[in-house]
Amino acid sequence: MQLKVGFVGCGTIAAAICTGLNSQTSPVTISHSYVSTRSAAKSAALLAQFGADKITVVDDNQSIVDAADLIFLCVLPQHYEEILQSLTFTPDRHTLVSLVSTSTIAQLVTLSKLPAAHVHKMICLPSVSTHDGTCLLTPKSGAALPLKTILDTLGGCVECESEKIMTAMMIPACLMGPYYKILQNNRDWMIKQVSAESYGRPAFCRPAFRRVPFRRYHGAATIAPINVPLFPDALFCSH
Repeated sequence: MQLKVGFVGCGTIAAAICTGLNSQTSPVTISHSYVSTRSAAKSAALLAQFGADKITVVDDNQSIVDAADLIFLCVLPQHYEEILQSLTFTPDRHTLVSLVSTSTIAQLVTLSKLPAAHVHKMICLPSVSTHDGTCLLTPKSGAALPLKTILDTLGGCVECESEKIMTAMMIPACLMGPYYKILQNNRDWMIKQVSAESYGRPAFCRPAFRRVPFRRYHGAATIAPINVPLFPDALFCSH
């Protein structure tokens, strides 16, 4: 199965999803991705990374919808209603996946005029770009477009029975900022305590050093029956 994907809005999450999808291997091939020029820096980076054979940067949102089968809505909450109302979808062709946290399935169906079976909400973290993030999706995907199969390649996909369950499962994602900040502060403190004369700054760019902060907090995660992979080394070694 080959699929054309469109991104209305191209911020951090959209760029991460696009990167992950275009570097994954699954029964569903992403033949081409159409991305919004906003933001220009991220869309340009995607084009540079994957080339014009895989990425097209588009100025007009309707042109993205017209070119793609699967549409990811990745805009700010205050803009999504106006943008959706301005777009025309084809009911028997398009599937809409909203990354707008404040949107509801009922609102998305009304605004897009798509069948409810073709409308989804999704939440993920930027780590999907390296296939290390778990996506939350509601409602469950159907046989016509195996969304779960596609999203599993990004690091896993949990299909939530309802929006209420999805909202509850979103809470851990909200801890991403303070969690990473704690790790960063821990790392920076360690580097300041150990002088360059004692170990040399390069020592902190070795796995044994840069992963110490993460391993300190990793124990809490091991309670869950999930094998949590180590985060990218770059997170702990920017010095």
